[in-house]
Amino acid sequence: WIYISEIPTVRLRSLNIAIGATTQWLFNFVIARSSPSVLTTLGKEGYGTYLIFGSLSFLMFLFAFFFVPEAKGMFLEDMDEIFGIVELSARML
Repeated sequence: WIYISEIPTVRLRSLNIAIGATTQWLFNFVIARSSPSVLTTLGKEGYGTYLIFGSLSFLMFLFAFFFVPEAKGMFLEDMDEIFGIVELSARML
């Protein structure tokens, strides 16, 4: 939630937050609907479900650790520089 609200420019911030919230609701719905059947079909006593969710959580940790830049102590105006976004006025110079 922090990155969704801080990375984009002010013009796109509300759209990014709306897309992020929609995605969160969608994946919560998918997980809630699929969990009962996955618990009964994957592995003895449903342990396969925990292995899947655990491995996905571990992969997301690795992604965040290696690919999400640290923004501690940075100003909002510096986010464009961190993520390599070039403003239109800077390209025209």
